[in-house]
Amino acid sequence: MELHFVCMDSALGTSVREELCDLESKPGSRQEACQAAPCPAWWETRALAPCPVTCGGGRVPLAVRCVRLDHGRRVPLPHSECWPVPRPRPVEDCSLEPCPARRGSHWCPRRLWWL
Repeated sequence: MELHFVCMDSALGTSVREELCDLESKPGSRQEACQAAPCPAWWETRALAPCPVTCGGGRVPLAVRCVRLDHGRRVPLPHSECWPVPRPRPVEDCSLEPCPARRGSHWCPRRLWWL
């Protein structure tokens, strides 16, 4: 079986445009024999909070874990099992759309994020 990697929105669990992900960290396609051995492990991310802003850019913390499917269940694994794929960052940018301009003021959105 040939594995192809796609850029995923961790909050929605859906694929998004490839340019939204870090293209330098995208693994190349590869052949895997899932019937002969366990399927390969992958990094799974999950937002730990909603985006703190609705526009202008914010950051959300992510839970990151290495998992593998075992009889249809995601099983957590030691991080070393996801090697050599780099571990994703534990934060994600969100609400990147510019905020609408306010007339007669110099209003700027408040930006909050986890460090």
